[in-house]
Amino acid sequence: MKKIIFSFLCLAFAVGLTGCVSSTLDRKAALLGFGDTKMLPKAPIIFVHGLNSSGEFWSKSKIMKKLGEFGFSYGGDLKAEEKDGQIIVHADHIVPATMYTVTFSYNQLAIVTQGKELAAMIQKVKEVTGSPKVVLIGHSMGGLAGREYLQSDYYQNDVRAYISFATPQRGSDYNPQHWYLKMLPYKFQRALSGLDTQSDAVRDLKKDSVYLNGGPEFNTPNWFYSKDVNKNGRTDDVIVGLNDFSKRPLPKDVVYVSILGGGSMPLLSTKRQNANSDGIVEITSQDLNAIPGVNVTAMVLISQQRHVYQNKDVWVILQLLRSTKYILETEQEKAAACASAKV
Repeated sequence: MKKIIFSFLCLAFAVGLTGCVSSTLDRKAALLGFGDTKMLPKAPIIFVHGLNSSGEFWSKSKIMKKLGEFGFSYGGDLKAEEKDGQIIVHADHIVPATMYTVTFSYNQLAIVTQGKELAAMIQKVKEVTGSPKVVLIGHSMGGLAGREYLQSDYYQNDVRAYISFATPQRGSDYNPQHWYLKMLPYKFQRALSGLDTQSDAVRDLKKDSVYLNGGPEFNTPNWFYSKDVNKNGRTDDVIVGLNDFSKRPLPKDVVYVSILGGGSMPLLSTKRQNANSDGIVEITSQDLNAIPGVNVTAMVLISQQRHVYQNKDVWVILQLLRSTKYILETEQEKAAACASAKV
């Protein structure tokens, strides 16, 4: 917790030093108001869903509704499809706007594949909006999909800010199926919950996964459908883990934010889980700053909502947008504001 507070204060201090002293406090105070155009993003926001979910997690949320009231516009949901080894993005209905959602071709894909699909959908948003950069907000596994893209060799330097919302940055071993489903045969568990605990996504999300930590693909437990972590058709590769920042660094020209989910847990959970988790992901796993060797610093915000209800937390998203609006201003914009204040 000390590291979280420290990282937040360091970033706040660094931001405070930028720009002219005479106008900084006034301009930052102005951003605290709701409902003005100062909150509108400089780049379109792409909301990325998590495991066993879809773009509707965001598009039908309280967050989207409230942002619409404050002048944000929704441009639609981009859907990916895998066909003959190619990624097709269905976006005929997409219009220029400030917010978009995405839906992967399968919501339990290998995270390596999610990154490639996300890259194709980001490209489509740039084409529609004319914006050279986007802002990514990924819930849960969606945050790892965003990192997969940022840390890939096909990253296009087109992300202005990366916001992870309750993302298992260091993995999660929690099984989100209800306890009563676990009493049934596996095929009934899957049919009723929609979650396939033998899928590539669940494999990659585990705390000890080869995807996150690296190592030989054959170290993947046998109960998963596939050991092909990098999806190249082989299972004898040595994987460089997503959390090996010495070999897969995060780009430093991106603003990073970790939203840590908390709140109360289900009735049958323990007090320890109540204190340390949002119901699915432990807080220490959600904080980008807590990954050993991470090469960037993330601002930290706190959500009081449990994991599956975090799309209702309007307050934390508004705080996020007010904060990043100032942080994401370019030096030219800050200089212009300073010059205007002196007139």
